[in-house]
Amino acid sequence: MTRKGVTDEQYRKLHKRLKDLERRLEEGTLPFDATMERIQCAIEDEDEDRPVPEDRDWTVTVDYAVPIEDLFARITKERRVEHVACFLKAKYFPCQPGLVSATLGLKFVDFKRPVSLTDATERLARYRYRPVTLHEMEAFSDRYRDLIHFYPIVALGSPWRDQSHVWFAPWAFHGAHSWCFDLVPIKPYALRRFLVAHM
Repeated sequence: MTRKGVTDEQYRKLHKRLKDLERRLEEGTLPFDATMERIQCAIEDEDEDRPVPEDRDWTVTVDYAVPIEDLFARITKERRVEHVACFLKAKYFPCQPGLVSATLGLKFVDFKRPVSLTDATERLARYRYRPVTLHEMEAFSDRYRDLIHFYPIVALGSPWRDQSHVWFAPWAFHGAHSWCFDLVPIKPYALRRFLVAHM
């Protein structure tokens, strides 16, 4: 049979790999959602900047109605945090109206190269992702507080502008023993990996 672009031998190899993929999905040894997103990336292949989702989903329960300083006070009292910046308060990062508590799955996506924080939110939105908020970042760090040497996380879903009109975002990173929370200027920084939720 004549095929454009591939030989019969290449087609047989492709068919074999697809059958292997189908078998592993049926066995549950591959994550369905992440696999489908990667297949979609390969099919479209028109955008080299498409973020690649990592396999694991990170489930968190987020208390959106609790002031952020109360959440930080709880985990600081339990010695789960090394440092919390003084600006991370409800005065600057108020609770979102209408939200109480929710359980959701978060995911890391990787652009494979550094992406400016000023552009990241828009690029993520193209693929139905949104960056985490401060409350979601706090919930992640509390739920997975034993993770060491993990990626820094920027809560671009909770931007804040200071009196000098400079935009910042909360971020979390690992100190010597546990999580630290501070603010990072959005404009000069870039990251490869972002913690996101589906839109």
